[in-house]
Amino acid sequence: MASIKSRTLINRMGNLVSATGPHVVEDLNFSKSNVYQQWCDMHLHWLHKYTLWEEADQIALDNPQASIYDQGGKVMGLFAGDTKDILAASIAVVPVEGSKFRWEIVKFAVIPDYQSKGMGGIIFRSAVSYCTLRMQEEVNMLRTIPALQASIPPKGIIQMDSSSKLVSAVRLYQNHGFKLVEDHVGRYVTADIFLELEVEL
Repeated sequence: MASIKSRTLINRMGNLVSATGPHVVEDLNFSKSNVYQQWCDMHLHWLHKYTLWEEADQIALDNPQASIYDQGGKVMGLFAGDTKDILAASIAVVPVEGSKFRWEIVKFAVIPDYQSKGMGGIIFRSAVSYCTLRMQEEVNMLRTIPALQASIPPKGIIQMDSSSKLVSAVRLYQNHGFKLVEDHVGRYVTADIFLELEVEL
């Protein structure tokens, strides 16, 4: 497993927004015109392209409120184009049930026109930063309660499932410090690669 100082991961979201560059939105507004449809289409495209679609994917796409937001998670989006109305990339994060110091990255996609242009890396780092910040907030809260300080772990974990078919994506994850793990049960039947990143808290 990799160990990365959390301070090297944390970038304020405002640093990713510029007048000419891509615009990262921490919380996608699915009520906005065609944002939800773009989100669904970008995921269905790669799932069918690599024959990885399964019922669990459709359940998440049909109801992101229940599958992500109600679990305490977030869906992030990266908008591009002259008017910032093209959802070029998206990623979601959810806390792992039963643990305050383990998060999972799910539903990561970049549309074809914006692949190999750094978009995936930008939003991926945003997701890692978000998970790290949430775990650090929990640590800071526990440190105010003497009786609970012993329960603070030295490191948090960010995990994700993937597929050996997604060679470029897996390379991106590993380039950001994620390591392959064996003892993991994924949420998707088609997943055959499991990765984790240790984050010092």
